[in-house]
Amino acid sequence: MWVRGHSRSLKVVRVSSAEHKLDVFESRLFDIENKHQETSENLTRLEVKNKEYEDNFKLLNSEARKAVQHINDNEQYSRRNNIRIHGLHNNSDNYVQTVIDFFNTKLNINHIEADDIETARGVSLKTQSSASDGTTVQSQHTKSTTVIVRFVNRRHRDEVIRHRKLLKGSGQAISEDLTTLNLQTLNRVRNDDRVQTAWTWNGRIRAVLTNGREVTVKPHQSVQELMSN
Repeated sequence: MWVRGHSRSLKVVRVSSAEHKLDVFESRLFDIENKHQETSENLTRLEVKNKEYEDNFKLLNSEARKAVQHINDNEQYSRRNNIRIHGLHNNSDNYVQTVIDFFNTKLNINHIEADDIETARGVSLKTQSSASDGTTVQSQHTKSTTVIVRFVNRRHRDEVIRHRKLLKGSGQAISEDLTTLNLQTLNRVRNDDRVQTAWTWNGRIRAVLTNGREVTVKPHQSVQELMSN
């Protein structure tokens, strides 16, 4: 009888111990589940915050680009009467007369006079040279081969632009006076394999894509976006 009672007591103790361990395990599992739930909720909140930050960044980036585009458009508009002549050598300080002679001899335009030109100036090009002590210094050429011409009347500018094809193969060229941003955009588009040809008119960049579409290109606009639209 004693043996049976003792055996029964041991079984009770073992069951109690197992139940205790099970309670501890369930308690720990409950804590883990709570922590997992808390972590999931925190992660969800972080994802929401991150999405808000991304949306705010995209909005700010969009607004910044719009501001840059507005400034660029205004600057380009202020150059609407301008052209750039590339490869024009000037041996005097009178750029206006040099430009008039160039129009006469190269473009067969002989009715543009000094009063029709508001200003004409050379673009100084910085070059590097070595000083006597071996250091590199910056020097400037005052007689640049690139001349910016501003007409009084836009009609004269457009006429010169239309006649620039006569310069083909001469080593000289005439282009619109583009802003830095527009010039960078034009060069980027021209160097893209998905673009057949690109040009500008009145400061606007136009291009023909390899799919045959003719498009207007804005600064910061990718060729991929143009292909997809």
